[in-house]
Amino acid sequence: MTDYENLAPTEPIPDQEALHNLRRQAAETLKLVGREVEEPGRLSLDDQPLKSFSYPLAPELVSKALHFDDQEAAVPEGCELVYVPESKQDGEMSQDELYMSVKKRVESVPGQKVEIVEQWLIYGELGQPTSHEYSVDYYRNEQPETLNNFTPSETLPDTETTTKLIKGWIDQSRQMTIDDIEKIYRVIDMIRSSHNLTD
Repeated sequence: MTDYENLAPTEPIPDQEALHNLRRQAAETLKLVGREVEEPGRLSLDDQPLKSFSYPLAPELVSKALHFDDQEAAVPEGCELVYVPESKQDGEMSQDELYMSVKKRVESVPGQKVEIVEQWLIYGELGQPTSHEYSVDYYRNEQPETLNNFTPSETLPDTETTTKLIKGWIDQSRQMTIDDIEKIYRVIDMIRSSHNLTD
């Protein structure tokens, strides 16, 4: 199991070694159990068509790893972990990348919901930024809507509060923290456990 419990809580931004170790473990895991996907226009270092490795994340795994509350539910078609090896494109070298996307749904009242997509991206190059981004959509009876028509509820009390809440989510688009790294480690550990992979 990954020793993410011992990542320094006083250091909010992970260092390059922590990011390298995370990418390495993700690569080892996804190369064993992930689905190969050809990346158009990109070549491997030995000049073969580049293949990334993706793994769909089950809602149960996402909810447990990311500690969702009772009002949040993962959307199956919106959750995956992807590793892209080092590559060449148009004569330029690119380091490896690790990407995780999670879509969750927050229900307010019957027929109304907010869908939030969280994305984490780690680049291999030293000095390259990591990112954790949000996008938000509101639906009424499966149709896209604006927040102006949002009905108050216990989950999302009123339009003003909801707008502030969503602005808070959007404002959290930022560089990754140790907490983000822990979440991805938990996802990887649960994938390995479900396939009986040993360290």
